[in-house]
Amino acid sequence: MSKEIDAWCHKNKAEYGAGYQTLHDQIYGAIRFVTGCSRIKSLTKYDVPAARFIFEQMISEFKKNRGNKNGRRIYQ
Repeated sequence: MSKEIDAWCHKNKAEYGAGYQTLHDQIYGAIRFVTGCSRIKSLTKYDVPAARFIFEQMISEFKKNRGNKNGRRIYQ
């Protein structure tokens, strides 16, 4: 999973106007908060579904909020 997050951050950093580390820290921070694990590599098989859900939700929100051309976030 960490390789997938790494690849996504590198691929999308320019598109979202943020650096790799900023995207990486936001995703990892949310996963750490939800799972209570300090490192992605230490996730148990029970933590992985929650981590995957958080990652997919964050990607979805990044895409949704990026669509506004006025630079304002779109909240629903």
